[in-house]
Amino acid sequence: MKNLKPWLPVSFILAWGIVNLVFLETWPNLMAYGDEAWFSDVAWSLAQRLRLANTIFPFIPLEKGLGLVAETLYYVPLALIFRFAGVGLLQARLLSLIAAGVAILILAYRLRGTSAWIAVAFSPSLLLAAHTARPEATGVMILIIHLLLVISDKWALVGILGGLSFFVSPVVGLWGSGAFIAWLMFSRGGWKRRLWATGLFALSLSVGLGLNALLGGPWIISYQGFTDYYVPVLRDQNPLFLLKAIAKKTYWFHLIGLRDPVITLLFAAGIISVAIRRSRVQKEELMVWLALAFGIAINGLGISRTPDYYFVYLLGPAAFAGGLGLKPLRQSLSTAILLIIGLAGLAKAFLEIRELPRSDPASKAVALRGGIPNGAGVVGHISLWYVLYDKRLIVPMFGETAKDKEEFTDRLNSLSPGFVVLTDRDTSGWVKELATEGELVRRVPFRGYGVSGKAGNAEPIRELLLYRLKPAEP
Repeated sequence: MKNLKPWLPVSFILAWGIVNLVFLETWPNLMAYGDEAWFSDVAWSLAQRLRLANTIFPFIPLEKGLGLVAETLYYVPLALIFRFAGVGLLQARLLSLIAAGVAILILAYRLRGTSAWIAVAFSPSLLLAAHTARPEATGVMILIIHLLLVISDKWALVGILGGLSFFVSPVVGLWGSGAFIAWLMFSRGGWKRRLWATGLFALSLSVGLGLNALLGGPWIISYQGFTDYYVPVLRDQNPLFLLKAIAKKTYWFHLIGLRDPVITLLFAAGIISVAIRRSRVQKEELMVWLALAFGIAINGLGISRTPDYYFVYLLGPAAFAGGLGLKPLRQSLSTAILLIIGLAGLAKAFLEIRELPRSDPASKAVALRGGIPNGAGVVGHISLWYVLYDKRLIVPMFGETAKDKEEFTDRLNSLSPGFVVLTDRDTSGWVKELATEGELVRRVPFRGYGVSGKAGNAEPIRELLLYRLKPAEP
């Protein structure tokens, strides 16, 4: 934005952060996404024993280490937060909220002549990422920095960050690789500078792999469940499959359906602007659009799934495409357009949150701890990690491979569990059967919701139930 008041973005982000902080523990609620506890458990393991590993999944190789494919540069700051600020859902999500705020500030101060940051601040996808203890918000920040370095032709930093971004999240690394290829095509320097940047990319990637080998183990992927997640081209050589995989990475079904109006409308503004100006399109814009195209293609070849939480990565290219596309307009007009786009995103986020069941903060579930002696094994939902992180929480993922209840029970009994925690939504299953054979010790009122089904419907939770298991027969 031209003549931007230096204090305006900082003041805005402080207010934005305070408002988000109020709802940080309750949206999404504690029980909504188990992946949050998955990442936090690894960070806690790193803080406690300098090991990138999960500790709550018995009989699964994740206990020995995550291997080379690990988000080390996300786990390190999260581990430091846990180490110095304590463990909890609020602390875990605080890293994402800070990263999202920094991403907005970077756009405000470094993407000159545009007010794209105003729209980005109200993106429903970014707001959700900022409230989730996963790497996406941090990844969006890294991708925005990388795109800024690309269009600014900072060749050394482009190469270094390109390699290191894989260790914030492999998905960020794939998007960053697309940006790096776009830079190689448009760099003002000669082949020597391109070669040096490529060397720095490879060097930083090698350093990251070495660190992961040290902290998470020298194997590529430690868990068989991940093998179909990466590099689908190795599993299916059908060209039609690959074209479909690449097309899915555009998330066209979300773009058309206005899942996030900010992303869709920013891209629309960029496309319309390019179509009108044609021969007057700037090189920076071409680099962004090429980075998007290469990023989509590389993600299509590198990852087999398209979960909804990866959609937020499109916000980075969208902010640049829309912001740079509207830059030739009068400042007042472009700012008004971007403000309208932001308000559309805020309205969508408000309507989505309004439909969710009311939720309690994670601290409300702490009452469970009083009924569980230290050292006792507790079988429960992965999200309870934030309440029971220093207990012996057992998440029975091995039940997915058990042939029958007897095999499942034998494996579970070998871990000497003493308790089970269920929700009032858990009405069936082997764990439910074992729990009801024991004694109900405590009922903890807890308002929340669990997300289930392909549609991601939020089903309300009203209480947590603590059972003492019946001792195993000798």
